[in-house]
Amino acid sequence: MSPLLVLASFVAVTTSNYLLNIRRDQIDTRVSLSRCIIEATKTYFSSDFETITFSLPIVEQEQSSTSFVMNHFVLGELQRSNQWLFIIKNGRHPARDFKAYPTITKNYIIQIRQRGEFAGNLKRLKASLTWNPHAKFLIVSPTVFDKPDSVAIEITEVLWKYHVLDAAILLVEPTNTSTFLVYSWEPYSDKGCGGDYSNIFLIDRCSFGVVEENSSWFNDKITFSGFNNCSLKASFIVWPPFVTTESPIFRKSDFEATQGIEVNLINMIAENLNLFVEYTSGGTAWGAVFLNGTVTGDFKLLAEDAIDIVLGGYTNTFGCSLLFDCSNSYIQEVLVWCTPHEPVLLGLLPMIKILSKEVWIGLSLLYFIATYFAWTLAKQSNKEISSYKQLENVAIRNFLILIGLTADVLPRSKGARFFTGVLMLFSLHLNMLYTSYLTSTLSSPIFKEKYKNLESIYEFGLNTYFVPEYKNFFNQISSDSGHIEGVPLSEVMDNWRNCGNVTECVEEIIEGKPNALCLPLLYKEYLLVHIADFHKNKYKINCLKEKVANFPVNLIMRKGFPLYAVFQKTIDRINNAGFISKWEKDLLYEKRQSIQYEKEIRKETSTIRFVNLRVIFDCLFFAEIFCFLVFIGELVVFKRREKQRN
Repeated sequence: MSPLLVLASFVAVTTSNYLLNIRRDQIDTRVSLSRCIIEATKTYFSSDFETITFSLPIVEQEQSSTSFVMNHFVLGELQRSNQWLFIIKNGRHPARDFKAYPTITKNYIIQIRQRGEFAGNLKRLKASLTWNPHAKFLIVSPTVFDKPDSVAIEITEVLWKYHVLDAAILLVEPTNTSTFLVYSWEPYSDKGCGGDYSNIFLIDRCSFGVVEENSSWFNDKITFSGFNNCSLKASFIVWPPFVTTESPIFRKSDFEATQGIEVNLINMIAENLNLFVEYTSGGTAWGAVFLNGTVTGDFKLLAEDAIDIVLGGYTNTFGCSLLFDCSNSYIQEVLVWCTPHEPVLLGLLPMIKILSKEVWIGLSLLYFIATYFAWTLAKQSNKEISSYKQLENVAIRNFLILIGLTADVLPRSKGARFFTGVLMLFSLHLNMLYTSYLTSTLSSPIFKEKYKNLESIYEFGLNTYFVPEYKNFFNQISSDSGHIEGVPLSEVMDNWRNCGNVTECVEEIIEGKPNALCLPLLYKEYLLVHIADFHKNKYKINCLKEKVANFPVNLIMRKGFPLYAVFQKTIDRINNAGFISKWEKDLLYEKRQSIQYEKEIRKETSTIRFVNLRVIFDCLFFAEIFCFLVFIGELVVFKRREKQRN
C-alpha cells in the first residue's frame, strides 16, 4: 500500500472517531457557529487579500474533538475562497522582533470557552507586532452560558481596556443552542467620554449562517459631531514653528498661529469636537523608539496610555507605526546644512580661463589663416615691402595686432591688407569684450560662498553638528556608492556631533565659529525671524540649497486612540481649507517679506538710474553758476578798463 493511501486512511479514521465522540447538539452548535462565522467574514471583512488573525482558545478541553469540528469547517471554507491571508494564534506569548516587517491585521476572529478567558487572549494578541485595535473583532464562543448578557458585558469591558471599539460578539442562546445572539455596544452613549462598556444591545440572531434582522454587525461607535467637554491629554516639546510657546493653553481658535502650527491645529480640532485640551510639558528632548521595542520620553507616556497625543514636529518612523497611531502628514519638512557666511573674492581670472575652448580654437585658426594668406599674397605682389614677404615678420606683426598693439608697418598690397584688416576687426571686438569684463569686475567685485556644498564642508574641516533625533535619516541611507552628495557615509558618521540646543548652535554659526549644522528648514526660518539678534545678523549665516532629506510631519497618538479616525478626517478638512498654509505663512511672513525687500534693493543697486547720475548734474549746475559769475566779473573788469583808457 502506498504512503498516501495510509495517510488518507489514518485521517479518515481519526475524523470518524472525533465525530462519533461528539453529541448531536454539540455538532449542531459548532456547525451553526461555523456557518455564522463564514457568512460574517464574507459580509463584513474586506476580501482584498487582507489579513485575518484566527485566535484559538487559551483554555484547553479534555476532549478536543469539538473544536476540531468548528476549526475544520471555518478554516477549510475560508481558505478555499483564496481571499484572505490567515494568521493562526495558539495563545503563546510572541516575541517582538522590530527588525521584521509584519503585516498589520485588519480583522480578528477570537474564540473563547470560559468566562474570564478573553482578557488573557487579548493580552497575548496585543503583544504581537500585528496588533491593530482599529480592526474588526468577531468574538465567538460555542459554550452555553446561563447569562449571555453578563458575559457580553465582561467582553466589552476588556475591549474598552484594550481600546477596541469595532466588535461583534456571538454567544449561544441558552434556550436554543443552534442559535447565536449577536451583541454590539455603544461606549460613547449620550455623547459621553467613553467607558460605558455596559451599554450593550442585541442587534441580530444567527443560525447556520442565516440572520434574522439583517442589520449591520459593525457600525461606527462615534456617530455624533461633538462631545461634552471631554478631556484630551497632549504632551509637547517646544519645537518651532509647530510649538512656539512654553505654556500653551487651550482656547478657541482665532486662526492666528500665535502658539504654533500644531497647537493651533489641536485647538481647532478640540473646538470642533467640543473637547478640552490639557497640555503638559514633555521636557526639552524628543522621545525615541528603539529596535528592541523600548521607548523613552513622551513615547513612554503614550505607551502607558498616560497621554493621548504628542506635539512637537514628530515624524512617523517604523517603530512609531507599530507601537502608536500616526496621522497622515499635514506638512513637509526638509533638512538643510547651514554654515558661516564666508564670502571669497573671485578677483580677475586669467585670460586662458575667461575664453572658452571653442573661442581659443577659433582664435588660433583665424590667426594662422590670416598670417598664412597675408604672407602668401604679399610674396606675389611687387609693391609689397620686403618685410611682409618673410613669414616670421608677418607672424610677429599679426600677433601685435591681435593683442591690441600697433604694428610698425602695415602691408601695401590689397590681398594682404584684407586679411590684416579682418584680424584688426576681430582684435577690436575681442579687446572691447575683455575691457568690458575688466571694468565690470573692478567696479563690482564678484564673491562666492566658501562652503557651497557638502564636500566643501568636510574639505575645510568644519565641525559638523546634527539634531540627534534625525540620525535615523542617515542610518537609512542605502546606496551602492555609500556616499551622501559625494561624501562617504562613513566620514559623515565618524564626524557626527550632537547638537544639544539648536538655538545655541545657530548662534555659534552666526558668530563665525567653524561649525556646520544640519537642521530643519522651517525651524531655521523661524529663528531668523523671531529672535532679534538672529534677524539682525541673518546675513552672517549661509544655508546650502541642496536638501539632505525630506520627511513628513505627523501627529503621534497612543495605540488604539478611539478618536483616531475622527481626528484624521478633521485634520484633512483643516489642511484642505488652507489653515496649515496660513499658519505657516503667519509665522514666516516677515522672513519672506525681508527676502522680497532684499531682492528689490539688489535690483535697485544693480541698475543705473537717474538718481545715480544726480551728483554729476549737481556738479555741472554749480560749475555753470561759477562760470556765469566769473563771466559777470570779467565784464565788470572789462568795462572799468575801457573807461580808464578813455
